Amino acid sequence: MTGCVAINCVNRSESKISLYSPPLRQKERLRQWLKNINRMSWVPNVCSRLCACHFTEDCFTINRRLKPDAVPTLFGSPGAPI
Repeated sequence: MTGCVAINCVNRSESKISLYSPPLRQKERLRQWLKNINRMSWVPNVCSRLCACHFTEDCFTINRRLKPDAVPTLFGSPGAPI
């Protein structure tokens, strides 16, 4: 059972929402992801996932894959539903 790493996000693999791996090998893009995810002292690993709810529609290809330059930008305020 895999869940989204975003703070206050309850989406999990069972919820039928797509989950995406952080770009661990792309240092600059990963830096942008980490800045936007905004989790102090959190270090992503190969098992880390972020759900599709945190990406704008223009981040996806026609078949719902993340574009090579996609960066998550949609994060609610703490306690707010996503």
